[in-house]
Amino acid sequence: MLATSMLNIEAHSLRVRSRESKTIEFKSQINKRLLRKCVKTVAGFANTSGGSIVFGVSDSPRRLIGIDENSVPDQAEFDDVLEKYLSPIPEVVITTETVFGQTLLIIKVLKYSMPPIFTIADLMIENDRLLQKGCVYTRRSGKTCPAGIEEITRVLNYRDDQLRSGFWGILNRVQKLGTENIAVADFSNSKSIGSNVELYVPVEAAAKLNVVKKGKMINEFGIPAYSLNGEMRFTSYSDKDPRKPLLAKQAVWVLRSGIENIFWKDIPWSIYHLSKVARHLGFWNSESGDNVNTAREELSNRPKYLEKGRLRILDFAKNSSDEFIEVTGSMSTKQKWKELSEQRKTGREQFLEGRIS
Repeated sequence: MLATSMLNIEAHSLRVRSRESKTIEFKSQINKRLLRKCVKTVAGFANTSGGSIVFGVSDSPRRLIGIDENSVPDQAEFDDVLEKYLSPIPEVVITTETVFGQTLLIIKVLKYSMPPIFTIADLMIENDRLLQKGCVYTRRSGKTCPAGIEEITRVLNYRDDQLRSGFWGILNRVQKLGTENIAVADFSNSKSIGSNVELYVPVEAAAKLNVVKKGKMINEFGIPAYSLNGEMRFTSYSDKDPRKPLLAKQAVWVLRSGIENIFWKDIPWSIYHLSKVARHLGFWNSESGDNVNTAREELSNRPKYLEKGRLRILDFAKNSSDEFIEVTGSMSTKQKWKELSEQRKTGREQFLEGRIS
């Protein structure tokens, strides 16, 4: 269990020997006000190494005291709070654990892959400015502080190194294929899978196209261009991968109908939920994935979900439905599932009674 491994608890006294650090912070109780105060800590963790906020541990002496289970926040509500004050939005996972009879709430914050995360609004509570707009927070020992110039520079250099690595990977592939064989697809206006995209094709490559139904010269932004109408089916080196990888957005789309068939139509299901299930199943114990269920896209380092992983997620949803909802669902989703489960149980009982009579 996560909490047990982090806290180093004395069983007889419930004393917590672990100290607050770069990756852990303790809180005694939880309410909406305290949850909003945690936004700064979340930003600090995400900008450094990730970390966990553990609720249910008193400060002095540091002991396990637990929280009121009725005060457990709704994951969706907390995500809305983060969206209001931080950009980009860090990924967090809210869980509860029972340790020595005490309920603990844990907010696990994942390290953001392309920092920094900025604050986009001031946060005031009782005339106390907890967040300052435009600030980058970092984690030092057991405290969350505004990042200094050297820290921000280090974070930006790390981000730029990641971007350069992906960029040079693309250029290396262009060099191997030859610029005359490369097209650029603009997906910026693509709203859904299957919608049209703009494709910029070199003259040499365009001359080889045999899928064009019709074309015409147009003038776009003062530059002559050739508009092609036709149908294309794209393939890439990933299509030749027997593991059948899909990027996260595509995986969500492919899995949606199966998830809805198991639960109900329009159940909340997004990249965020997909990631939570995958991490719960251990697919992302390594940041590079396990290469059986998950992996990283070769050029951009984006997460990919392999066919085996997608099938395991569906199997988990079908055969461990209660656990699936516990992992992914907000409080309202859990309540709806509870009501549906009770309705189904009542329906089965009435059916059996009817057969017996």
